[in-house]
Amino acid sequence: MTVKSDFVPLSKAVEILGVSQSTLYRYEKAGLIKAYRTAGGHRRFSVDELSLFLEKMRNGDFSNCNAQKQLTGLRTQ
Repeated sequence: MTVKSDFVPLSKAVEILGVSQSTLYRYEKAGLIKAYRTAGGHRRFSVDELSLFLEKMRNGDFSNCNAQKQLTGLRTQ
């Protein structure tokens, strides 16, 4: 049995992460977080993925070295 995760729109995702829309767009573009698109092209983010990403941001725990480099690069832009 598959449990469907809840999905939230961009406005709620930025509220959860405490970042701006442009920052979340950059995270998505860098492949650090996945956005799902609705039929109308709107972004939706998995609450589970957002929670995991937030925990990793707080702990600095990015096991994927490439992801850590991308995140560091985004912070310096």
